[in-house]
Amino acid sequence: RPATFLKKNRKALESDISSEMLPQWIDLIFGYKSRGVEAALDANNLFHPSAYLGPKEYATMESALERAQAELHATEFGIVPDQLFDTKPHPLKGSSNN
Repeated sequence: RPATFLKKNRKALESDISSEMLPQWIDLIFGYKSRGVEAALDANNLFHPSAYLGPKEYATMESALERAQAELHATEFGIVPDQLFDTKPHPLKGSSNN
């Protein structure tokens, strides 16, 4: 039943372990551990250089073949999301840093 599914998922997402782990996940995906040699390397969170290409890099590609290869790589392997949070860890839920 959908109501049971929603109830169980809400309980899981609002659990103490989820609240504890969410800031670490945010740091890996959108935060300071998503880019940069030191933090990303320390977190073992590195990807192929093509995964970091954005519209600016795509626009500077000189050949149609190079752009097609970049599109294929993005389609097959994905891209790294934009970095939304910069140099410090994401605060824990309920901390005074929010």
